[in-house]
Amino acid sequence: ETNNVRVLCVDGDAFSPALVKLYDETVSVGEEITVPSGDSTLPKAIFCEISQDNVKRQELFIDTSGEEDLYLKDVFGSFQLESCGDKECLVPITYTYLLENVGQSAMDITEVMLTRDGETVDLIDEVEKKTLEFGDSATISDEEMLDICMKDETKTTLSAKADPEQGDPCFNEDSYDIVVDPKECRVEVVITCEDEEGTECNDIEPPEPKCSEGDDIDVVSFEYIGGGCAQSLNSQD
Repeated sequence: ETNNVRVLCVDGDAFSPALVKLYDETVSVGEEITVPSGDSTLPKAIFCEISQDNVKRQELFIDTSGEEDLYLKDVFGSFQLESCGDKECLVPITYTYLLENVGQSAMDITEVMLTRDGETVDLIDEVEKKTLEFGDSATISDEEMLDICMKDETKTTLSAKADPEQGDPCFNEDSYDIVVDPKECRVEVVITCEDEEGTECNDIEPPEPKCSEGDDIDVVSFEYIGGGCAQSLNSQD
């Protein structure tokens, strides 16, 4: 049995003269479902059918006229509203990790560990240049989706170990708050984080959650979050 489901969304306006297919794709939990409007606004309502293995699982009716309240993070069955028009909850961001030799001799980077949300991964294979002369540096990039509509705290910590040509190995780490404390270590780690427009991650402003004030809505996107109709939580029910 697969966790994938087929999502079919059509024009749900009862007065629409013809059936207009808006979305028809197979998705899994966590994937984004974007219902476009083409060159105009969305119909006054959209009707979505979720099926699995040719068995209908859910039917969802969502008012997109702008006349009924629609808020970001509203839950319709297994759909959770993540954007409407130009209002986005999920923002692509990029972490950039800088490893720099601030010592007096060449050194070999031997360990790079990234910790986020309690999980630690080894990034040593992502370092293309592991031997650094004095003043040399290497960078690693990491792309994530930042949910700016949910209250949450995410701490990212990068640690690195290095062996110099002479003397003892050194160690340093830095967290996203950019607190650097090299102490006896001679390898410096700096983290930066920004979205696609270059805005620093802590400065990204969340959108107003209410999608419209009676205006037409031109596009919406949902994340398929799984579950059943009983978990629906929205302002239209």
